Amino acid sequence: MKNHLIGLILGLVIGVIDCGLFAASGMPLTPPVIISALVFWTAVGWVIHSVTIPLPSILKGLVVSLFLNTPWIIEFVFVQELSDMLIPMLSVATIFGVLLGLTSGIINKKSDRGVEAPI
Repeated sequence: MKNHLIGLILGLVIGVIDCGLFAASGMPLTPPVIISALVFWTAVGWVIHSVTIPLPSILKGLVVSLFLNTPWIIEFVFVQELSDMLIPMLSVATIFGVLLGLTSGIINKKSDRGVEAPI
C-alpha cells in the first residue's frame, strides 16, 4: 500500500509542476485543465513507481511517460493539427518521465537497503 501511495504522491507533485508550466506559458488554468493535469500525472507517477519493468529506473520512467502521453500527442498534434505542440509535449513527457523514474529509483533503493523512504 505504501508503494502505491508514494507513486501517487510523486505523480501529484509532477502534476502541480505541470500546472505551473501551463501558467508560465500563458495558458489559462481552467478547472478542467488543472484536474486533467493532476489526475494524468498522478496516474503516470503511480504506474512508474508501482509497475515492475526490467529496465533501469530512468529508462522505465521515460518509456512509461512517453507511452502514456501518446494519446495526448495524437489528439493535439494530429487531430487538432497543433503541430507546434509536438516538441513541447515530447520535452515535458521526457523530462517528467526521467524525473519520476529517477526519484522512484532512489526511493526504491533506499527502501531495499532498509532505509526509511522519505515519504
